[in-house]
Amino acid sequence: MNDTIYVEAARKLAERMIAEGADDPIGHGFKLVLGRAPKTTERTALSGAATKFLAFYEANPKDAQGLLRQGKSNSSPSLPTPQLAAYAGVASILLNLDETVTKE
Repeated sequence: MNDTIYVEAARKLAERMIAEGADDPIGHGFKLVLGRAPKTTERTALSGAATKFLAFYEANPKDAQGLLRQGKSNSSPSLPTPQLAAYAGVASILLNLDETVTKE
């Protein structure tokens, strides 16, 4: 799922999560993708991932820029690069959940 189109889709979802879900980007992204609110354990896991991603991208700004440059569409210049890259990581997790991919 590291193909350019998937990375770009995750980045665009991350932009929506941040822009539209100001107080709760993770909850908003979860609702956009799965149509429901996250359970406590799901929110905790995604929040932990967001924290780790943010720490990594703050320490490695060139990696964040490289991630955000993938694809044909431009990333939103109004969003902080490390934050957007971190939420792109969270969005990628959401887009790759079994519940997202599989209809059961």
